[in-house]
Amino acid sequence: MSVVRIREPNALRPLQVTMLCLLGITVAGGSLLLSAAESTRLVDGAIPWHAQSLLRAFVQLLCLNYDWPTLNAGAVKIYILGLGSGLAITALGVALLAGGRSDNDLDDTFADSDSHHGKRHWNPLLAAKFLVLLFLLWSFASSRWSAAPDLATGGSLLLVIHFLWALSLGTGLTASAARLGARILVVIAGITASAAIWYYYGRNPVLRAKFPFGNPQFLAACLIPGLLLALSLLLGYLRSAGKGTQGSERVTMIAIAVVTLALASWAFVLADTRGAVVGLVFGLVAMWFFATRGRM
Repeated sequence: MSVVRIREPNALRPLQVTMLCLLGITVAGGSLLLSAAESTRLVDGAIPWHAQSLLRAFVQLLCLNYDWPTLNAGAVKIYILGLGSGLAITALGVALLAGGRSDNDLDDTFADSDSHHGKRHWNPLLAAKFLVLLFLLWSFASSRWSAAPDLATGGSLLLVIHFLWALSLGTGLTASAARLGARILVVIAGITASAAIWYYYGRNPVLRAKFPFGNPQFLAACLIPGLLLALSLLLGYLRSAGKGTQGSERVTMIAIAVVTLALASWAFVLADTRGAVVGLVFGLVAMWFFATRGRM
């Protein structure tokens, strides 16, 4: 007697819920928090804090109450990414050890999609992971003949953190969970852009926008994923009109996408960095390529 299991494709399982929580916490913390010391003097063009300034309290909150300053004000972002990567890869390992594959708790990434054909092919995702591992090994090996081996090794370790973060999300999220994760990223991008605009006009409208990254180029670069995802979300919901999407959900997501696009574009312009513009152009080209499946 065979047992047929009916699986709900859009259902979120414990692993996906855990990954989405880690995604939101890690990206929000990395986007908003700073390990900076309190400024003791005004830079040129800065507006002094008012006695009951709400912006001042907001900045103090994001700067961890100025209790843990570091030499690099953005160092806390690397700590958050490392902690999030470690927790995500741990959750993925626990799911594997607990039999996540048999419980359908993991995506079909582990399955060989071409195993039922006569000719076996490399799984593209596994091939990509293998190539990245080779790159990481080469990065560590090259640090041996670097002029600054300690710095080179540290840079290689940062690459490992990024790879573990991408590996855990790419393996632990299903397609439906990834769509939900994209919405989370869009909301975080909107909040980050709002903080940048508020600080720019409330504190220093002379310099380029840079809060809460401390660098205009970093701010603009980190807004690019939010811009691309918000645009994709907007176009997707506009195209899905009358295709089963609930009206209230559709209107809400369109509103969120439009607001995020407006705020992120505003903050992007205030950052005024040419390098990020090049990145945005390439991101739009990549989005167009994947949307058309390379037909053109």
